[in-house]
Amino acid sequence: MHFQLSDVLKAVGPTASMIFAAWIFLSFLQTRYDAAVERYRELVEGYRKAEQSREEALRAKREITVLARRCTVMSYAITVGLVSAVLLLITVIGGALDVMIPDSPVIGLVSSVSSVLGLGLVIVAAGLVIFDSVGAPGQIRQELRDVPDIEGRAAAQSTKLAG
Repeated sequence: MHFQLSDVLKAVGPTASMIFAAWIFLSFLQTRYDAAVERYRELVEGYRKAEQSREEALRAKREITVLARRCTVMSYAITVGLVSAVLLLITVIGGALDVMIPDSPVIGLVSSVSSVLGLGLVIVAAGLVIFDSVGAPGQIRQELRDVPDIEGRAAAQSTKLAG
């Protein structure tokens, strides 16, 4: 069992870059989640304390419901992203072990499966973010329903961007 540290580093280097990318993606997810949870808590607290008109209460309930869904979806995305990162770390460890214990079918199999699953779960987490984002334009337009002078201009701008 003879190996050089440089061999281990060469084996784990490329996979380590995937892990750094996964962690950057996770920090993006966490930032989105934290912002949604903070806004959700503010709205719920405001709803509990405020005396509102019926229309204001309905608008607040709609926004709270949308944010609750967003928080749930982002929580799933973060969990999936974390599992993905762990699988990619297993891949890096497997690459190092493969240099130390060459030709081990178990190490090769575990590392291969963990890399494919890890990358696949990054796609799943990104899909959850896309799913969450699909409703954003409708939510933005919904917020402006009670402000007709802005609603028309915002709709025109949205049409221009989409066009």
